[in-house]
Amino acid sequence: MAAAMNIDDIGDNARLTRGPYAGETFRYVRIANPGYVYQLMNKPVHDVVPHLPFILYCVQHMRSG
Repeated sequence: MAAAMNIDDIGDNARLTRGPYAGETFRYVRIANPGYVYQLMNKPVHDVVPHLPFILYCVQHMRSG
């Protein structure tokens, strides 16, 4: 069984592994295309699961203002 994801371990230098930004850092994508996280959140869940760390990272940044 996989361990639970710790959002404290998700940082600016984590990289996307799929989609148009595969290989780019979370920080780069968050700044270059702030709307990308909303695009992901509007997709069916089974399409979004691989991007969950990026979504959590962006939500964490939205909360910290």
